[in-house]
Amino acid sequence: MSTPTSPKGWSLRVAVWGLVGLVALTITPLIVGASHQAVSDSEWRWTFAGAGGGTGGASAVELMSVVRTLVYAGLIALLATALGLPVGWAMRSGSAVVVALVLVPLLMPMYLVYSGWGLLRGPGTVLGDLLGRAPPRVSMGANRALAVVGLSLWAWPMAAVIIGMSARRVPGVLLDALSLEPASAWRRVRLAVGLVRPGVIGAFGVVGVVMIGSAIPLHLAQVRTYAIDLWTMVSVSPDIRGVWLRATPLMVVAVLAAGTICRVVMGRDRRGLSDAAPDGRAAGGVGGGSWGGDVPKLVWVISAGVWVVSVLVPMGLFAGHLRHFASIGEFWKFAGGAVLRSLGIASLVGVIVGALAMLTMAAGSGVRRGSGRWVVWGASVAMVSAALVPGILVGVAGQGFWNSGWLPDEAYSSMWPMVHAHVARFGALGVLVGLWLVRRESEDERSARLLMAGDDLWGWWMLRGRRAAGVCVGVGCAAAALSMHEIEAAVTLQAPGPTSVAQYVLDKLHYARDEQLCAACLNLLSMGLVLAGVASALIGSCREVLQSGAGRAA
Repeated sequence: MSTPTSPKGWSLRVAVWGLVGLVALTITPLIVGASHQAVSDSEWRWTFAGAGGGTGGASAVELMSVVRTLVYAGLIALLATALGLPVGWAMRSGSAVVVALVLVPLLMPMYLVYSGWGLLRGPGTVLGDLLGRAPPRVSMGANRALAVVGLSLWAWPMAAVIIGMSARRVPGVLLDALSLEPASAWRRVRLAVGLVRPGVIGAFGVVGVVMIGSAIPLHLAQVRTYAIDLWTMVSVSPDIRGVWLRATPLMVVAVLAAGTICRVVMGRDRRGLSDAAPDGRAAGGVGGGSWGGDVPKLVWVISAGVWVVSVLVPMGLFAGHLRHFASIGEFWKFAGGAVLRSLGIASLVGVIVGALAMLTMAAGSGVRRGSGRWVVWGASVAMVSAALVPGILVGVAGQGFWNSGWLPDEAYSSMWPMVHAHVARFGALGVLVGLWLVRRESEDERSARLLMAGDDLWGWWMLRGRRAAGVCVGVGCAAAALSMHEIEAAVTLQAPGPTSVAQYVLDKLHYARDEQLCAACLNLLSMGLVLAGVASALIGSCREVLQSGAGRAA
């Protein structure tokens, strides 16, 4: 049986140039904007709010900021990994429903848990009155602890996915032997964790790197991390060059981490990342409590509890603290136009990120070896690096490009600066999923495809691409959901005129306007939950692609 080829006989290498072009359109303006800002002033000034008067004082403040950033990022990564561990083990079940539910918290606003649970310490509440009578350091400590826990409850799905990939590669025979081991339950847990140690280490590292650039909840909790120091400099310093010089360590960390992540996702070998254990046995459903092939009931209970605390409880707190139901309608009266603009921006971002996923998959499928592989790797590293730097830097660089005088004034006041910034922030999702989908194609499947269709782009689409279209559309919906809740770059690129959704929510968070905050969050979370559910369902439903690979059971 033959597969029709495209009329022009385009090779898959066309996708490589398409990927490079789209990445260049995203990254190059940021580099140009940052370079323009770095040389626009007449002299170098090193200014920082609260720093000492000399170089030694500034260096001491900078060193303390670095240490504080590493401590908080490490704490969040440790807690998120601990929360994601049982959920990752539950993902051994291979259930599409589990995959869908795990992704939902990550697609919600990162300030969801912090602001939702924070309502319990508001004025007039039992906890709020206790903290009000306590010394200031106690109240400040509680606020910072809430920020750490809140970010951990947002980030644990990242850890769960990484650990889940590692857990599904654990041979079933090892788990059977573990269930027969005459040892205590605690020892069995330790042994099980040891089997997924690479995933645990990877989860800790990825969450930690992401948290280095995180700002909003820590900013509200007045934790002066490195990223927040940069935000302060942007607000108070007339010399943007000082900001870029100060941001150099974060950008170096972002590039190094992006290179490592892309290298791991692409893989040094040509084996697919198996969705089943090496012995061909997929995990089963709910088990009785052993550490055998099935997932223990206790793991399911803990996983469900983590999900509920991350999503349902904050939403319930918002609903419970809403004094007047009419406030939900009033939100649309004051912010309806901003919501519609944000939905338009999110839709464009979703389409572009979905296209990035498909282009990356096609490009990676056509250049598994040779120099083309390095081109795909380099383009991927560029996109992931942009996602790992603080959002405030993406916004500042975009502002430098769109407001530089090279473009018409109408360009800066349009939606395109925001679309551009959000693609830079979330385009890494499309790139990483595209690389991962490449690894899902085993050597046998690739050989069969090349035999039937050769290196033809249309043949690849008919045999491989359209089977993964649901995943790419799901990734686009996920990026749209994240775009709806993005604040850092959005407030930087906010053009004069109507207030954006990001600015509206940030004002309510800053000034503790709980009634308006509850109404806004309930409306935005409802829309975000729909997008997150659609994205997760699309990704989880493509079982044929998700379960393909070299290690799939025969």
